[in-house]
Amino acid sequence: MKPEEKSVLQKNTRRSDIELYRIVCMLLIVMHHYVVNSGLMDAGGPIQTNGTAKRTLFLLLLGAWGKTAINGFIMITGYFMCKKNITLIKFLKLLFETMFYRIVINLIFCISGYTAFTAETLKSILFPVRDVSFSFPQVYLVFFLCIPFMNILLRRLTEEKHVALLLLVGFTYTFLGSFPGTFSVRMNYLSWFCAVYLLGAFFGMYPKRIFANRRFWAIIMAGTFGISAATVLFAAKNGTDYYTLVSDSNKLLPVLNGVSSFMFFKNLNIPYNRLINKVAASAYGVLLIHSANATMRKWLWKDTLKVVGAFTLPWPQFLTHVVLSVTGIFVICIVIDMLRIRFLERPVLRLAEKCMPSLRKRWMCLNEWAYQKIEAQKPAS
Repeated sequence: MKPEEKSVLQKNTRRSDIELYRIVCMLLIVMHHYVVNSGLMDAGGPIQTNGTAKRTLFLLLLGAWGKTAINGFIMITGYFMCKKNITLIKFLKLLFETMFYRIVINLIFCISGYTAFTAETLKSILFPVRDVSFSFPQVYLVFFLCIPFMNILLRRLTEEKHVALLLLVGFTYTFLGSFPGTFSVRMNYLSWFCAVYLLGAFFGMYPKRIFANRRFWAIIMAGTFGISAATVLFAAKNGTDYYTLVSDSNKLLPVLNGVSSFMFFKNLNIPYNRLINKVAASAYGVLLIHSANATMRKWLWKDTLKVVGAFTLPWPQFLTHVVLSVTGIFVICIVIDMLRIRFLERPVLRLAEKCMPSLRKRWMCLNEWAYQKIEAQKPAS
């Protein structure tokens, strides 16, 4: 069996330092959702009516890193996938995971009577992609299909042209996008994911001494996160939009936070750790479960955890509620996804690999044919 035809079910040793970063990114996303999806920031909610209270400032800082985590998550994809092929089985694995949680969660809420089964529910179940602007799971499916084409582009670019492309994208999306009062940049996740993929791919394709300097990136990370926190606190003290400078993934601070934190974790050089890698393999499932749809967000944050009510608890109980909510959601979702992988995903993918060997080969030809053609066009040395 050729290396590129290796089954996705076979063991693949992943770097535990970057897998740890994947876990951290997902925890940051859960923390972000604790604040922004729970009603805390709604009009007339506790944060707005207690703008300078200590627990308000604490919650604002807790939820400030969602966009940073998105950048980090996509950067991991670019760093690894720029040198790999996208097979049909890999895409089916992602599609199966996405659709499984969408179907099961929608049906559970309908069968339990929590919500009615409507035409909108049916559309949500039948169509895996309906929003390619800001729905992370739906955009990620389309983005995943773009990876083979971006890899073809990357193979054609020299290092200098790759840098020039990053500068062009950075100027258009990040520089102009960081000054909304002066310039207008309409954000959507699909094109932004492609931009961040190019950045992660650059770190993977062109190693530099500075990229391996852990102390340097630790200092940069502390500085950018510190500045980001300061902007949130300053905005809260002045009654303005709390997350103005960290509200979108393309803003300068989330980009710097994402780059510096990714580079820091990349250089931790953690030995292979089976537990870290196993948990990280289910990290994406955490997002798919706890943020499946508006119904799940309402049930989880407002009806079950009652986050808004917890705001007025004494500090010890309040902090306990925050910690147990975030960690509890993460752990429960990880366990659920591990069970899904063990009892559903593996058998289904084994069957798919047996039934569709020719389709798998054709899918891979998109990458291999293009790479061979590019190599053939290069002048002989």
